[in-house]
Amino acid sequence: MPLASAMIDEFDTEMNTTRRLLERVPDAHHDWKPHPKSMSMGELAIHIATLPQWGVSALQGSEFDFQPEGAPAWAPAKYSTAAETLQQFDAGIAAVRSGLAGTSDAAMGEAWTLKAGKHVIFTMPRAA
Repeated sequence: MPLASAMIDEFDTEMNTTRRLLERVPDAHHDWKPHPKSMSMGELAIHIATLPQWGVSALQGSEFDFQPEGAPAWAPAKYSTAAETLQQFDAGIAAVRSGLAGTSDAAMGEAWTLKAGKHVIFTMPRAA
């Protein structure tokens, strides 16, 4: 069985659990924080909802740079509504599943790098 196929089963299980969590974020309390220094519930929800997009980035390229020279720095998505958050999550899941389905074991073993400008945060195989 190809590595990507095995990963899809685990991915689906995790994404189903995560979606159930995101479905419980109420619009009326999206700005609630457990502590003044904490992220709001909405900020945490959109952060979690957009995590699958990192999978897309890892499958489609060899690196991601938070602060590329001569270009705007990466900025996190902003929370708008619970429905929009779920739409972004579902779109990310579909994109990752599609990308995984067409990725060979050799490609899963290739290196992917996360950078902040010239600083390399880490380099590891895509499958990691």
